[in-house]
Amino acid sequence: MRRLRDRGAGTVIVSRAAEPALALPADTDSDVLEIHMPPLQAAEPRGAGDSMTAGVVASLVRGLPMREALRTGAACGALNVVHRGLGTGGADASAHWPSGSNWSNGGDERCARW
Repeated sequence: MRRLRDRGAGTVIVSRAAEPALALPADTDSDVLEIHMPPLQAAEPRGAGDSMTAGVVASLVRGLPMREALRTGAACGALNVVHRGLGTGGADASAHWPSGSNWSNGGDERCARW
């Protein structure tokens, strides 16, 4: 991820299926962030990474800060996983998803809840 940044990439995000997604935001020199979701019963795992990407991009286009965009993206990916059929979550559903999610900074226990 750092090599991509060193070669000119801005924020680098890696979705990893059931594992926490990783992000290295361009606007910080911090460690790689792990984006954790609560345990979910998957109904449809296909497309979760695409949904995460869409949530991040849509948030950035609206002018939200990167960390908020990452939260929204993670919520969109999770919403995709728990619904049958791609794109069934609705336009505003990710704004309400879920309070038990968090990101962490390399094991830092001070995680922001969202």
